[in-house]
Formats: sequence, structure tokens, C-alpha cells
Amino acid sequence: MAVGLAVCAAATTTPQVLPSTPIQTTPWKPALQVPPGPPGQKVLPAWNGLVLWSVSLASAPVAPPALDNTQMYAGLRDGTLVAVNHRTGATVWTVTRTVSTTPLALDGMVVGVDGSKIWALDAPTGQEIWAQTLEGTVILPPSGVSGSIAIATDRQEIVLLSARTGGIVWRRALGSLPTAPPVILGALVFAGVDDGRVVAISTATGSTTWTHALNGRVLSLTALPDRLLVGGTDDYFYSLNLSSGAVQWQWRVGGDVNSSAVADAKRVYFVAMDNMLRALDRTRGNMAWQRPLASRPVGGPLLFGQFVVLAQVAPELRCFHTVTGSPACVVGLPGRALHTPFLPNLGTTNMPRIVYLSGGGQAVAVGPSPEPYVEKWIKVPGTPLPPEVAPISPLPRRTKKNWPEADLVPLTYAPGRPLPDDEWDPAAPLPVPGRRSWPEPDLVKWTAIPGRVLPPERLPVMPPPR
Repeated sequence: MAVGLAVCAAATTTPQVLPSTPIQTTPWKPALQVPPGPPGQKVLPAWNGLVLWSVSLASAPVAPPALDNTQMYAGLRDGTLVAVNHRTGATVWTVTRTVSTTPLALDGMVVGVDGSKIWALDAPTGQEIWAQTLEGTVILPPSGVSGSIAIATDRQEIVLLSARTGGIVWRRALGSLPTAPPVILGALVFAGVDDGRVVAISTATGSTTWTHALNGRVLSLTALPDRLLVGGTDDYFYSLNLSSGAVQWQWRVGGDVNSSAVADAKRVYFVAMDNMLRALDRTRGNMAWQRPLASRPVGGPLLFGQFVVLAQVAPELRCFHTVTGSPACVVGLPGRALHTPFLPNLGTTNMPRIVYLSGGGQAVAVGPSPEPYVEKWIKVPGTPLPPEVAPISPLPRRTKKNWPEADLVPLTYAPGRPLPDDEWDPAAPLPVPGRRSWPEPDLVKWTAIPGRVLPPERLPVMPPPR
């Protein structure tokens, strides 16, 4: 079969390196709720929803961005591709590139797709490294590992490219349209197709290693070192054996599973379109816990230490304990996330941050505050001293500074200046009423009760007093 592919010597577009964008401080106070967690587990440390930076891009994004540990790469509707440093929010470079799906950040490059055209740019500078044109149109986001890139096209095939040169390694016809982004793990490429089959293809030869048929269209694939997790439209979540494709376990759900899952050593975590977050035992597939969501999930869950973090249609992040599923926190966001939030691998010495892009073109980094949570005291901190050791503090000494009021003392004599005998006349008349010295009227004796007397037949009958 003729390959029919040609390497394009497209004109190189010189990237426009922009000056550093000032960090925008957002006056934003989220509604943070911190329910109590299980005994022995701490609440997500210092997750008070602090916006580290927030930058509005020149246009709305076409698709979710690609991210690595340094930058975010977003294709915009104005025909440009922009790289943003997600530590500071500064724009690194902008090039004129049209993208039709989510780019791929791999091996110090950003790989973009525009219909049937594929190109790779140098991540630090935005300079073009290679370009390729396929016969078919790319219909799903590309995926890859170091050295290889897997592409799904509308010609019902998977194409494997060399990440270094963009050359074609092999093409494999699937017989049906790919519906889940392909994933690469070790020596196998996994693809999910419209007729319900999961196909494993050898990365070395392009030959089919095994095929397993499910009852619905495959929508998501997550490759782990010991199993392949599959979600689709048949309302089941599967764990398949990597070497044979046999079903290790399956779990019934109430909706499509169209996003990737995450896993730790004991459990796998995923969401379905029934608005439920579930945790299953990784080995046996038993239910560990499930929690209803307040709104529709956006993308899949994210593992952050001992917490599962999930974005929703409502502009917020919700955190759950991995062991019990109990809510850990709710962090309001300044805009709805377009994709699964990204957690850069910054090591243990750097403060963690979650980066995302909103549908309106606002790139945001949310991180912890240097201040810890304000928690209610259950008991007074410290070690109580025994009574024989506890010091007896004397009462404070009254001074003008700490006790401004004067003491009350008994009067030993009448205040004022006593008049001498020759100035005091006990026969002096009292002030005359009616004058200024006596403003109140005289008291007079009543001659009749004021008011109008009621006739006897209208008088109320009052009960006798008890």
C-alpha cells in the first residue's frame, strides 16, 4: 500500500516573542468550605483558593491546551498559538498557527494539528522543528511517549510518527472509526473504535497483538503499568489485561465514561456522566466509595497527594479524601475550567499549583496561601500544669493607665463650700413657682376623676381579683 504521505517544507513562521506580561492580582474571595475529614487525615493544606495569577488571552481557545512542567500551549480562535509560563503567567511567545484539536507537549516540543497537517515547534522558542501532511484528517488529540506519537485519522487508521523527525513509522487500518484518543504504553499502542473494539498494536511492527470487543462505543482509555482501564457508552467501566485483553473486572455505572481515570496503589478513580465520582479497588474492582457531584464534571479527576481533585461545570474545584471519599474542600474559581486541571510536577521543595484554561480564554493558576487554615480549637493548646506548680498571678495594680476611673470612697462631709452663719438665712422664702427657678407647675388636688363616665349598662364586668 502506498504510503501517500509527504513531508512538507512549509514556510517557517518566526515566533513573536512578547515582553513579560505583568501578573494580574485578582481581588477574589472564593466561598471555601472545609468539612471535617476522617480521623488521622489532614484537610488539604492551605487550599484557600488563592489565585496566583490570572491572564486573559487575546482570544478564546479552540480546544483544551497542552501543558508541561513549565508552560501552557493554547491554540486560539484568532489563528495563533500562545505559550504561557504557568509559574508567572507571562507570555513566552506567540506564533501564527491554526489548530483543530488539543496540542501535545512532548520531549521539549509542542505538537499541533490542523486538519491533516501536523507540525512540531520548539517549546522554549516556538521555532518549527518539522512538519508533516497526512492523507486523512486527524479527528482526535494526538498522544505520545518519548520518541513516538500516535495519530487517529478519519480514514479509520492509527498512524505512528517519529517524535524526532515527524517521519511515519507505520499505519494500521482499524476497520472502524477511532473514537477514543490512542494511548502508548511500553511496546503497545491501544486504540478504541466505534464498533466497540479495543485494539492493541505493536509499536515496533504495527501488527495487531489482540482485540477485545465490548458492547458499546469506546470513549476513554487509561493505560496503567498493570492494566488498561476502558470507558464507553455501554454504562460499564472495564479493567483489561495488558497482554491478552481479557476482562479482569467490570463495574456498572449510570452513564457514559468519556474521560480518563487516575489511580494510586490501591484504588482507581473515575467519573461518569451520571454525575458520580467513584473509587474502585484496583485489583478486584470492588466499590470503595462513590460520591454524587453538585454539577457535571469537566474532564477526569486529578490526584493530589491523598486527595482527588475534580473540576465541574460550576466554576469550582472539589476535593475528596482518597480513602473514604469524604469531602475535603470546595474552592471557587474565577471561571469555569475547559479541561482537566493540570498539576505540574514541581518536586517536594516547591509550592504546588493547579493550572487551567477557561472557555473564555482566561489562563489561571490556583495555589496555596502561605497562611494555614484558621481552625476552631477543640481544647486549649499546651500542657496543663498541676496545681502545685501553676503560678498564682497577683491582681493588676490600679494605675491611671490601666484603671482610669477613680475609686469610690465614702463621703465624710457634704461636698461644696459651707456658708457662714451670717450668710445663711433659714427664714428665706422658697422660690416662687412659675418662675425660671421653678419650671414645673404646681401640684393641685383632683376634684373629679378625669374622663367621661360610662353608663352602668356599658361598664365592663370585671372578674373579682384572686
